[in-house]
Amino acid sequence: MLEINEMNIDRLLSTMVKSVLVLFYARWCPFCLAFKSNFTEAADSGICVFATADLSDLNNPLWEKFNIKVVPTLIFFQNVRPVFRKDGTPGRGLQIDDLVFIIKEIETYQSTSVG
Repeated sequence: MLEINEMNIDRLLSTMVKSVLVLFYARWCPFCLAFKSNFTEAADSGICVFATADLSDLNNPLWEKFNIKVVPTLIFFQNVRPVFRKDGTPGRGLQIDDLVFIIKEIETYQSTSVG
C-alpha cells in the first residue's frame, strides 16, 4: 500500500499506470482507525492501487487541496484527476458498506472506460 503525503502526491498520482483509491484519514480519528483495517484488507482485491494519506496534522495542505471536510474520505483517481469520492459522515465515518459501494463504482467505471 502506498503512503501519500503533501510532498509526493502529485508525483505519485502522475506516474501511476493504474487508477488509485486514496484513503484520507487521521490517526486521532476513531472512525478512521476502525475503517483503515477494512481498507487494508480490500487492498488485496487488485482492482486498483490503494493508498493512504495521513491528515493528522490539521495544517496539512491536502485538507484544502482535495476539499477534505471530514475524515475518513475516499477519493478515486484516474489519470491524476479525481473521478469520484465518498466522504465520511460526521459521527459515523465510513463503514464497510461504503467501501463495498465505492469498489463496485470503480469496477463499473473501469469496465465502461475500457475501449
